[in-house]
Amino acid sequence: MKAAVTSLLASGEKVVPQGHELLTIINEECDRLNHLVEEAAEMARLEAGEIELHFAPTSIEEVIQGALTLSKSSLGGARDSGESSPGLPSVEADLERAQDIWLKLIDNANLYSSKEQPDHYHPPN
Repeated sequence: MKAAVTSLLASGEKVVPQGHELLTIINEECDRLNHLVEEAAEMARLEAGEIELHFAPTSIEEVIQGALTLSKSSLGGARDSGESSPGLPSVEADLERAQDIWLKLIDNANLYSSKEQPDHYHPPN
């Protein structure tokens, strides 16, 4: 399905505007479904004990900056890129998994926060 829709979009053939919009939606939904299947497979491997975590002293700064770099494509440059505080302590973590967690947090914040408001957390008084 993904190959077919990608081929149709790249063919350059003239398509009615609604047709091109529908092909674009199909393409995006294929990406979303692929991502969901990948996450489900990863969860199954994790539950089966097939994923080995590699804990090492890890800079929180490196975790957050890595996740921000990975999230730039999904944020599309429309949101504040954010920053972390320098001098944070190191933690024992699996760098790749820690970045995945932060990436999910950033993506969720982007999906569910107001697009008109800046991306700054203000704790309740």
